[in-house]
Amino acid sequence: MDYDLDRLGAMEFEHMVQALAIAELGISVSTFGAGADGGREATFDAGPSNHGANDFGSWRGYGIVQAKSMRFPREPAANATALVAAIEQELNRFLPRDVKDAEAPAPPRNYIIATNARLSATPGGGIDRVSDTLRLHAVGLAGYAIWHYEHLCRLLDKHVGVRKAFAGFVTPGDVLTQLAEVLDGSASRVGSVLKIHAASQLSAKEALKLETGEISEANKVRLSEVAIDLPAVTTSGNDLMVVDYLLKAGDKSLRNSHRGEAPYGFVVLGGPGQGKSTVGQILAQSYRIGLLENSTSPLTPQVDAAIRATKECLAELQLDVPRNRRWPVVVELAAFADALAENSLLTVVEYIATQLRSQGAAVQAGAVSSWLSTWPWLLVLDGLDEVPARTSRDAVIAALNDLIIESRLDNWDVMVVCTTRPQGYSDEFSELNARQLELRYLSSAEGAAYGRRIIRAKYRDDPETARKVLRDLEAALQQPHTTRLMRTPLQVSIMEFLLEELASVPDTRHELFDGYYRAIYARESRKAGWLGQLLRTHSEQVDWVHEQIGFGLQRNAELSGEAEASLPDDAVVDLFRKRLSEQEFDQKDIDRLSADLDRAVKQRLVLLVARRGSNLSFEVRSLQEYMAARAITTGPAARVYERLARLAPSAYWRNTCLLAYGRLYTTREFERDALLERIRRLDNDSTVGSFVGYGSRLAIDLLDDDFGIAVPAHRRSLLTLAMSQIGRWPGPELKRLSGIARSAINGRDERTAEIVRDNLYNASHSGGRDRLGALAVVHDWERESKISGQVAKKLLDPFQTGTRLDRRRDASGPVVSASRVLQSTVRAARFSPEEALQWSALEEALLDDITTFASATDSESIQASRRDLDWIISDAARRLLQSREVQDLVIRVCNQSRGNQAAAVILLRRALVTVDELVPRGLDEDLADVGQEIARGWNS
Repeated sequence: MDYDLDRLGAMEFEHMVQALAIAELGISVSTFGAGADGGREATFDAGPSNHGANDFGSWRGYGIVQAKSMRFPREPAANATALVAAIEQELNRFLPRDVKDAEAPAPPRNYIIATNARLSATPGGGIDRVSDTLRLHAVGLAGYAIWHYEHLCRLLDKHVGVRKAFAGFVTPGDVLTQLAEVLDGSASRVGSVLKIHAASQLSAKEALKLETGEISEANKVRLSEVAIDLPAVTTSGNDLMVVDYLLKAGDKSLRNSHRGEAPYGFVVLGGPGQGKSTVGQILAQSYRIGLLENSTSPLTPQVDAAIRATKECLAELQLDVPRNRRWPVVVELAAFADALAENSLLTVVEYIATQLRSQGAAVQAGAVSSWLSTWPWLLVLDGLDEVPARTSRDAVIAALNDLIIESRLDNWDVMVVCTTRPQGYSDEFSELNARQLELRYLSSAEGAAYGRRIIRAKYRDDPETARKVLRDLEAALQQPHTTRLMRTPLQVSIMEFLLEELASVPDTRHELFDGYYRAIYARESRKAGWLGQLLRTHSEQVDWVHEQIGFGLQRNAELSGEAEASLPDDAVVDLFRKRLSEQEFDQKDIDRLSADLDRAVKQRLVLLVARRGSNLSFEVRSLQEYMAARAITTGPAARVYERLARLAPSAYWRNTCLLAYGRLYTTREFERDALLERIRRLDNDSTVGSFVGYGSRLAIDLLDDDFGIAVPAHRRSLLTLAMSQIGRWPGPELKRLSGIARSAINGRDERTAEIVRDNLYNASHSGGRDRLGALAVVHDWERESKISGQVAKKLLDPFQTGTRLDRRRDASGPVVSASRVLQSTVRAARFSPEEALQWSALEEALLDDITTFASATDSESIQASRRDLDWIISDAARRLLQSREVQDLVIRVCNQSRGNQAAAVILLRRALVTVDELVPRGLDEDLADVGQEIARGWNS
């Protein structure tokens, strides 16, 4: 077979040549990794006992294998000219420059040049020219060989193991049809199954769903028309475009034997509507194109159109079709968690086989496992944040870690991409050693460009309407607050819809979702017919039912163990019946009216869609959270504040709370000052709240959410509260506070800038954790040219004793357990016997596994507050940290610790915060009057 060697990158070509050299020459071959290798991909020592039945029986002594991959091969004659020049350059390195030159490396006796170039075999052609160069070179080779394109193809025919290892790159043409010739065993027999799967998924995923950003008339918009690459930042602060970065990462062989230091696991972190799932879908579509683009026969008109459209989309986004044709598998973790709940022994591979069988493919888990161990693949694990229940999440992580361990031990070529919201994520994918990529907000220009892209796609057949909506968009972009509400793909999509329906723009994120709901409702109620009339007449009952369902779904997903909560189809009509009964409608009309409203909600508004069987849920999680926020904020102010106080610390409820606070601020203008006071009180209502900073952390989130953007006094009040967080031991939230403080100090409002400056200067001269908090905020400002850079330099001035970050030691010094670091503080605390036992249990369950510096510098302490957790909080540690008594011990120890113990204290505090954020709060007593009928009805 003639293989496609041009798909191999330079490193993958070197790896393949190394593998062929080992197969041909035997165990005497030594290979070299990436980096300075002296012009060698491999060396060998030829002798009569270390070669098989090949052409090297007469060779003796030291030899070199050299790989030369031509990225863009040309005609054979030009290939030969380029190869001759490269060989001469390499061999000349072994010649002394003069008689005194003692630095020239020892010359080889034998030399193998391997190239993907095609060379002419005619007399005097390319092969003869290269052979003459090797034979006549002054280095004096005793033996040489030319592994050109045709020769490498025959070697791949001969060495099945090497061919299988690089099959994703080298299989030519219609890759899934060729499997029987490239692979063997059961793996070769799944080609037709996978071709059908890739084609059906490519076509199915072209129809853009609501959760990927499209809002109305989804059948008219294709993913390839509106897909964009998204900006992200690494943990080291490097900016990148996430799809481009991941496609390039996947173009390497990621088998343990090949990958070197190349990462194979990635976690994409992003907030609500920021495009996490879309990243996974674009990746999967790209790899489906790689598998299908050279199909020898047309598939279906719809699939062929999807192939063309997706290739055009990739070209427009300046993304290449993947060279390593991985088979993409997308696992929605919420659905996988539910399947695990029914069968605790279910493996990921069995679940993938089940997905294939659900599409009519007769394939067993064993065949899929054989395929996955042979062929390169992409595994997208979508939505860890949608698995809120601790037991469900632990089961999912255990199953995934089992797969990851198997893939590493058995040398699979698998790239794993996980998506999740950042809140509540605590490095669960530890076995991956994953590289974190955090999606950043779209810039003003990026948001505007995406809005234009959506408009052109939606109205490609209606240029007049497209021009009108584009004009409205351009006018809206002149308002400063508009671009702040176009920072995620979902927000841009909603904004486009509101411009289309209302020709106006909202001021806040809550108003964005509220405006969307109201616009949908107004559009559907305006339509002629009795369903429209029903919606116009009974908006109060329709609102209430959606609010109850939104809150009930949020709470049930958190508590039930089912990752993707849904409600029975008949629950909607039951809720209408209950509401109408409470409002004393005539009994004889209740059944008829409830059924009619049920139909109007499901056939007109269509915010609730079928998920599993006849069960319903919201199409977009952010809309569910918006409805939950409406439910929470309904009722007397005192009750509403009590509910929010219970939910505010939770990572799971964070977005719902932000929407709820936004709704209160918008709809209860006369209570705004009282609302801000309630937020401040969160820092004083409990010992843990004071230690963690419930109120100040919420203030950071609200500021980042543009809360109170139109009232400077309220923004300053929130900023003052947010800046008080620097008086606590630093955590990851200070990095976000740093961005908020930077914008304030570089802005035009002098009073706002003064709040930041005063807090930073006072803290930096206070010593202890206050100073450390201030330094953590300005840590990234020092090289900036704006006012923030001047402030940072002043705070870090080496002449101001005690304020400069000590960078003299970079991750050096003794590393010990946190238990040992905190020993002196624990002794000074004088615990009671019972407290000593509790602390000892915490040491065994957690602190003995946390390692840090025995005496940390400021810089090391700040890094500890930002770095990924490299240890897992065990169930035993989690139970201890949920105990009020142990929480009090942790807070006492942390508050009494010294500055050189800061790294250990910071990590201990992060463990406490992580556990506290994940405590289920949906059944708290203060929430008993919200969604109670939902809980009773669905759990019975």
